[in-house]
Amino acid sequence: MYRILSVLVNIFSFFLAISMLFAFPVIFAQPIFAIVFFMMVCVVLYTWFANIFLKKVLIKKETISKKTKDLIQVNAIVSMVMCFLIIVPGLILLADPKPYFDALDQMMQGQGNAEVTPQMATNQLWVFIICFILLAAHIVWTYLLIRKNADYIEK
Repeated sequence: MYRILSVLVNIFSFFLAISMLFAFPVIFAQPIFAIVFFMMVCVVLYTWFANIFLKKVLIKKETISKKTKDLIQVNAIVSMVMCFLIIVPGLILLADPKPYFDALDQMMQGQGNAEVTPQMATNQLWVFIICFILLAAHIVWTYLLIRKNADYIEK
């Protein structure tokens, strides 16, 4: 089951990494987005190092360095913060979506002919929330597996 969840998180992380390439110029236009970009980088790095843990420890039963474990944990902390920053406001928006749709309509007015229906926006928000819930579950599960397989981490 952890492998299946890892595949789903890898797919999400891949799309997140691709979106970061397109979001990179936004950092120079609006520096406040650098924080979000940093968190996105941490999610991608967490996924990378969690894959190393999966491959080396859980599959091959080899040891990993303490540095790799620390990188997993540090990036997992930032990733978990990002999960909470996405999941909680997302659920609040879904509880009362009218302000969300009003802001979305206002943003789309300057975009020309791009139209986003309320149903489409709600579906996209649900997909985003589900992806981050899966990521949060993966983070917790990885942390528990690290503790369980502490013998495979170099001292």
